[in-house]
Amino acid sequence: MQKLSLDEIKNSELLILDDIDRVCRKNNIKYSLAFGTLIGAVRHKGFIPWDDDIDIVMTRDNYDKFIHTYINEKNENYSILNHEFDKNYYHQFTKVVDNRTTINNDNLREIKNMGVWVDVFPVDKISSKNLRLNLKLINFFQMGLKRAKGNLNTSKRNKLFKFLKRKIYVEHLEYWYTKTIKITKKINDNAKNDLEGVILTDFPKKYLFDRKMFNSYIDMEFEGHKFMCIKDYDKNLKEIYGDYMKLPPISERTSKHNIEAYKKEKV
Repeated sequence: MQKLSLDEIKNSELLILDDIDRVCRKNNIKYSLAFGTLIGAVRHKGFIPWDDDIDIVMTRDNYDKFIHTYINEKNENYSILNHEFDKNYYHQFTKVVDNRTTINNDNLREIKNMGVWVDVFPVDKISSKNLRLNLKLINFFQMGLKRAKGNLNTSKRNKLFKFLKRKIYVEHLEYWYTKTIKITKKINDNAKNDLEGVILTDFPKKYLFDRKMFNSYIDMEFEGHKFMCIKDYDKNLKEIYGDYMKLPPISERTSKHNIEAYKKEKV
């Protein structure tokens, strides 16, 4: 198989995002460029030069609508990876992948049909009241899921550890996954919630904002295309990253994922 260059990977991701944008605009689904992708749009009008992925976020109602709409209206070259449609897919967010590519990743439990991707993260509501307790509850089950999705074949731990991990976590991935999502959605549905953000992450407090932040959207240039982003993007990025317009030291200008992708051979 032919290994893809960084530019080829980025181009594949951009085409995926184009298709996501097409379906979202057609069906009045709101999304926003997020994290490093949003920094790239503001600071570089495209990818951060050394970055290799695209992230977008959607409020939970838009997210649920998207996964059920996109699966029926997507370009035939793409697939949607989501636990609802594939119980072997264990992430708490969705990936849209290019079927014409494949990824080499030995660090985690295998995901079938994995190719160059765009990540779609759900944004959930939560109340500042009892915030710490609710986040601890979610994190408890998240840690169980994190252990369940590990690849035992690469673990250097002893046989007893591997046995216990398999019996408690790996063989019960569905339990840890379902509990995490159910609790998060239940918390999300509280009418008194005043915060909103990507809760299903290792550092949820870092990504929590006033819930009004996800009410208004604008279009922003990214690699010569126009994609949606939250109107209050500056406040969002400053709260997460501080002075995001300042370039990091050269030593930190490295790819986050170091994606090793290949073009599939035509059958």
